[in-house]
Amino acid sequence: MASVRREATAAVGIALIAGIFFLLPPAGFQVLAALVVLLAAAEAAKLYLSRTNPLLFALVMALTALWGAWLFFRLPALPVLCAALFLPAMAVLAIPQPLQGGAFRLYYATALPLLFGLPGGAVAALRTHFGPEEGIKLILYLLAVVWVSDSTAYYAGKTMGRHPVAPAVSPKKTWEGTVALHLAAVAVTLGFFGLSWPNAAAGLAMGLACFWGDLIQSLLKRDLEVKDSGAFFPGHGGFWDRTDSLLWAALALYAWKSLP
Repeated sequence: MASVRREATAAVGIALIAGIFFLLPPAGFQVLAALVVLLAAAEAAKLYLSRTNPLLFALVMALTALWGAWLFFRLPALPVLCAALFLPAMAVLAIPQPLQGGAFRLYYATALPLLFGLPGGAVAALRTHFGPEEGIKLILYLLAVVWVSDSTAYYAGKTMGRHPVAPAVSPKKTWEGTVALHLAAVAVTLGFFGLSWPNAAAGLAMGLACFWGDLIQSLLKRDLEVKDSGAFFPGHGGFWDRTDSLLWAALALYAWKSLP
């Protein structure tokens, strides 16, 4: 029943994304992508920061947008880096509270904007930075490689999985599912971009991005002792749950296509 609900939600989500994707102009797509990324960042920031320092929560959201704008608009790096480092440090000291845990609040307020902002900027940039036709192809590929590899890993792990790949972080993830994920990512990449060894290597890198995006989010949620970041998508959790692999894959795809 859970797997049926999982796939039904995924199918509806993909249909909605595809419809919105082809109906909206590039600017509309970028606004929508930014909204989804900010909602995912808000879920993570709320779990980590909102109960201790609301100012840091607001700052994480602002810096997430700043890092996304830095990549998308190719802004000068130094002012953005200074803001991302010094503003959280000032905010930690701005609200009187015990110093215990201040270092962790500073760390998360600095790290979370990077975790969401840079990949969010990559998602928006993929749509237009490489030309209108190529942008459509890249977004479709991004959605396909994430969905196919995730689904393949899920069913391969469920039916054949015997050996946990990271039992302390995510006991349900297996080596069998992980291998299937990477094979699926390579297959999708070769299907989109043609048969070649460089494309196969790129597909393997995309599989690694999907795998680590999911695994690191599992690590963070285990640290927080929560199962899902939210409940917006039935059977799938929140925005952060549904964009963990996609954000890392988007950044990897942007880096790949930016190579000379």
